[in-house]
Amino acid sequence: MFRAVSKITEKIKGSGRSSLVQLGALLTLEPEPYYAEMKELARQVRKYYKLVSSRVGPYELRRIYKAQGIRLTLWPGKVGELRGAYFNDELGVNVMVMKELPEDTLAFTMAHELKHHLVDSDLKSHSEWIYDPRNPIEVGAEAFAAELIYPEQTFRFDLQRMRVRPGECPLNVLLRLKRKTQTTLPYRIFRERAVSIGFAAARVFRASSWKKMEKEKW
Repeated sequence: MFRAVSKITEKIKGSGRSSLVQLGALLTLEPEPYYAEMKELARQVRKYYKLVSSRVGPYELRRIYKAQGIRLTLWPGKVGELRGAYFNDELGVNVMVMKELPEDTLAFTMAHELKHHLVDSDLKSHSEWIYDPRNPIEVGAEAFAAELIYPEQTFRFDLQRMRVRPGECPLNVLLRLKRKTQTTLPYRIFRERAVSIGFAAARVFRASSWKKMEKEKW
């Protein structure tokens, strides 16, 4: 259905290193090409399922889940900081997501777990595996989810249309863009991307005025 985009992970798996721990450790040595592959995979998924806007919500992701044979369970509770989890075992393919999540976070979490289904479903589990948000496998899932919902190229284009120059994007413009596009990309990921691609300075988010705006959903 999709081209083999993870040449790095396939090479590692082919050499016998195919557990979550082994793969994560090796990817840490040079993670950027892997993240680029995850973004490319997200663009393929967008094209295949005809996702054309920056508002990819739970409805659209449920449609993809159904096509992929993934059962979605909305879990009525909270398990620490966990937002979602992917399972592929004798009971089938299942994704568990916390029911109380806001729409944006729910969509992002569903997209995050979709990456695990498309890329990591055949990895061997490990009895000592602990979720680590810094692990390249998880960071790659975040990159995939962000690109699936609101492609970076579109994000850049939208900011340029608002006459924003790199490094000079004020907070009110980011807020306006978020509301104008109605994107389901969560605020946290939205602002992190603005900094990572050089449109907003990290210091802006540490300013005292940021605290006031943060209460307005940021």
